[in-house]
Amino acid sequence: MKTSELLDRLQGLNVRVWAEAGDLKVSAPKGALSDELKRELGRHKSAILAVLQSGGATAEARDGDAPRLVPVDRAGALPLSFTQQRVWFLQQLESDSAAYNVPLAWTLRGPLDVGALERSLTAIVRRHEVLRTSYPSTAGRPTQVVAEPFDVRLEASRRASGRSVEERREELRVWMAEEARRPLDLASGPLFRGALAHVQDGEHVLFLSLHHLSFDGWSKQRFLAELQVLYEAETGGAPAALPTLAVQYADFAAWQRETFSGARFERLMDWWRGTLAGELPVLDLPTDHPRPAIQSGRGANLERPIPGELIEAVDALAGREGATPFMVVLALYKILLSRYGGLEDVLVGTAIAGRTAVEVEDLIGFFANTLVFRTDLSGDPTFSELVGRVRETCLGAFEHQEVPFERLVDELQPERNLSYTPIYQAMILMIDETDHRATMGPVAIEPLEVQAEVTRTDLTLWSFRRRDGFSVWLEYSTDLFERETIERMLACYEELMRSALANPEARISTLELVPRPERERLVEEWNDTARPFPGSPVFEQFEQQAQRRPEATA
Repeated sequence: MKTSELLDRLQGLNVRVWAEAGDLKVSAPKGALSDELKRELGRHKSAILAVLQSGGATAEARDGDAPRLVPVDRAGALPLSFTQQRVWFLQQLESDSAAYNVPLAWTLRGPLDVGALERSLTAIVRRHEVLRTSYPSTAGRPTQVVAEPFDVRLEASRRASGRSVEERREELRVWMAEEARRPLDLASGPLFRGALAHVQDGEHVLFLSLHHLSFDGWSKQRFLAELQVLYEAETGGAPAALPTLAVQYADFAAWQRETFSGARFERLMDWWRGTLAGELPVLDLPTDHPRPAIQSGRGANLERPIPGELIEAVDALAGREGATPFMVVLALYKILLSRYGGLEDVLVGTAIAGRTAVEVEDLIGFFANTLVFRTDLSGDPTFSELVGRVRETCLGAFEHQEVPFERLVDELQPERNLSYTPIYQAMILMIDETDHRATMGPVAIEPLEVQAEVTRTDLTLWSFRRRDGFSVWLEYSTDLFERETIERMLACYEELMRSALANPEARISTLELVPRPERERLVEEWNDTARPFPGSPVFEQFEQQAQRRPEATA
């Protein structure tokens, strides 16, 4: 395998490689690096370092027509990135919607210095322009306006009133859900709200509400890492060792618009034109309620723990097929959607980091991009064959991930219908939280889930790996589905997982979907119509009934 081929393959698997202190560093999703790829990395280490040090870390850097990401003049109007512009437009359609709020919450256990926490948050806001940016409209077009740094003040006096600790925690969960649904003002800002709640001595809850225009899932990791460093510096009296930011998000937005034009953009777009050619199928799942003319964004989610042996089987099959666990989970999800929606051509979206330029690695902001995976399920392949098809789909999409989804929509011009998301109607996301252990000096930090009750698609499958096990969530539109329907769908997903992993060479049409208890109820219990026979022939019973009720319709 050539070095360039290896770099392309790593990029397709979302594996990042970079040079640090003369050595090769690698960051990869769980399960992405097979033993073969690890050996290839070792064999090509010197060549890869030479490529990296010459400025050719990725396919993007090897393209000679890609402009450099540098600071832009702040005197003129600052444009939004493509992803920001789409979200800004959708927010205008329903200005009081909280669908694009990003709520964050952590439990802080230990002796907390509230002043040091506020100063640390203030330093983060000062460090990242995007956290103090608003998005007013000028002649119908949005621009970025960066405000001067401001001090973060937390509502440290907030106290839950419940008698027991559990009552207070539940009260705070309800309060956070309400806060998460409170809209943020894009035009005037700030798009950053914070509160600190007291639960009991040595236990606080830090709650933040941000907007997706300024923040994404990968920013959460960056935010927490900086908070740890800054808080420990504040309480320890040492300077914070954070890297200098060479650029800000506004610089990235301007660079992105300059980058995706010309020959380079055409090369990337050609692949997507071919992949998404023809009429795109609409995933029209059977719903409990009529589909509204405009999506409201109201949603809920339901969780189902998955037994450990099934996850071990997922990992084992991924290894045998040269795939990743994400690809296996996606293949199962596609079968589920195909069965429910009656389609053999299934499109599913996912969110990726979108941080293809090394200059933005340390930035907070909305870099996440959406990829679309289109898979043909026709011909009744075996499950192993389908995993292979999904693998090829994913590798191709990852290799061409730099095209902003918004540009893809503009280019393809799908029929617009505010009742459906464009191009895809279902999403999948895999989150690995097995290594999430955080502290700020003597204060332990534990993430808290905030039930924001919003959704951006009909259906989103979340797969979570945690230290205490694995679970899947279905986030769903409450305009369309009832909770009981989603419970059955999750049960069907687990049954499908059991059936496919037990026999990967089985045709997908033969895989079990309905769990055994429900199958017995449908086939046996509800079909148990036997009754005692009275003994007389049917024609005599008919005559007797006619004599009893001669006026009744037969």
